[in-house]
Amino acid sequence: DVAVIDGDINRVKAIEEHRASMSQAVNQPRPTPGESNDPEERAEVRNARVKASFRNYLSTGKIETRDLTVANSGVALPILFNPQVIEAQKSYGEIYDLVNVMKSDHGNPMKLVFDNDTANGLSSVTVGTSASEVDPTITGATLQVDNFTTGVIKIDNGLLNDAGFDLEAFIRDKFAKRFYRGASSLILAGDSGAVGSLTAGYNSVGFTTATTNTLKYADFATAIGTLDPAYQTNAVWAMSNATLAYVIGLTDSNNRPLFLPFDSGASTGFIGSILGRPVKLVTQLPAVATGNVPVLFGDFKEGYTFRQQNPGIGILRLNELFAAGYETGFVGFARCGGVVTDAGTHPIIGITIK
Repeated sequence: DVAVIDGDINRVKAIEEHRASMSQAVNQPRPTPGESNDPEERAEVRNARVKASFRNYLSTGKIETRDLTVANSGVALPILFNPQVIEAQKSYGEIYDLVNVMKSDHGNPMKLVFDNDTANGLSSVTVGTSASEVDPTITGATLQVDNFTTGVIKIDNGLLNDAGFDLEAFIRDKFAKRFYRGASSLILAGDSGAVGSLTAGYNSVGFTTATTNTLKYADFATAIGTLDPAYQTNAVWAMSNATLAYVIGLTDSNNRPLFLPFDSGASTGFIGSILGRPVKLVTQLPAVATGNVPVLFGDFKEGYTFRQQNPGIGILRLNELFAAGYETGFVGFARCGGVVTDAGTHPIIGITIK
């Protein structure tokens, strides 16, 4: 019978294929002894160990040094926060997000060199006459660091031992927010020391509005025309929430809004655009009022450099200082500096209210 023969043939083929597949070597990743064969479960266990180790440090001050076999290599849990954890808190940075951030492993003074050769080009020369010397304008600035603190957080020792919430996340978030909030304020206002003021460097660079105590559509068009085209590609508007509320009501002669919101603002860090350039909220900038500079516009990475010594924030545990009150203190320290990096062509300009 043909059907029976075909069935026998198919069964023989299936048996041969099964034998062939069984004879092939399959290399499966071997887990660490005592770990699950499920990669996702192993990652979950490792994360739990990291959190438990950090909680142990908060409670006892002891540092876990076991091999955690993270990413196929052993690591020791550091006393300091992981910089990647800090970077995840960029939403608190505001102006910090815009400027150039330089990270160094030391706090030694660093020399920055500025070169301005924009006034030089080609000139005619007579045969037999030596070309004249035309040197670029070279200037510089020294970038140093000052010491800053987040302030002390005191925690009841009973809470350290019995807390039902994530102490790691609590401490991390508090210090991260303080660092980026403080860094943004330092960048704008400076500290009369190693951190120069961005606003002091650029408030006088730009123009004054034509109308007293107000902003108009034409002022933003003037800003586009004032900033050198070399800085237009990465140019950003910076303003406070109060100024944004004012700008939202501005329209052109055809009643089209000046400000256009972004649907992806939460992921991009920008809330919208003005004349095709993104807008960043910087809450420390002033509101629209006579004499104020409520709007900055330009390439902030070219115009300012903020320096921080790695890893950003260092944490000290204060075991004895508050022991009489049955408390333990934690304090964060950072070493930071900043300087305006204007070589002479003003990468950032300000709009001053008349």
